Amino acid sequence: MHAALSYLGRLPNETVVYNGHEYTGANVAFGKSVDPANPGIARLVKLVEESKIAAGLSTIGDEKEWNVFMRLDSDAVK
Repeated sequence: MHAALSYLGRLPNETVVYNGHEYTGANVAFGKSVDPANPGIARLVKLVEESKIAAGLSTIGDEKEWNVFMRLDSDAVK
């Protein structure tokens, strides 16, 4: 998983994400528990509230802001 997300993190920030699963709502809860002050997660909350399916509505740049597993070097995640 780390290798895959590291690879994806090297893609241009504007690359649209089409995930093959839909558990974005659960990701919000987990992200908030790890980094409740993250403004990116607040944007993710709004996305989840407005859309049942998030596939195609975020970018690699967004994921770098709110995906805990793409932020392993940040102090909040450590």
